[in-house]
Amino acid sequence: MSQRQKVAVLPGDGIGIEVTEAVLPLFEALNLPIDLSFGDIGWSCWQKEETAFPITLGN
Repeated sequence: MSQRQKVAVLPGDGIGIEVTEAVLPLFEALNLPIDLSFGDIGWSCWQKEETAFPITLGN
């Protein structure tokens, strides 16, 4: 049995959002041994936290 891995999902700005939306169903369909943590990066993060990079990730 494979050990589960943690993967950060940071869609960012622009095309990253659409690419993320297209890829996430693949992870589910493949039943990969991963745990996803979602967070903001880029302009949306800057607007909320005044930094382009997240300090912590949510679930």
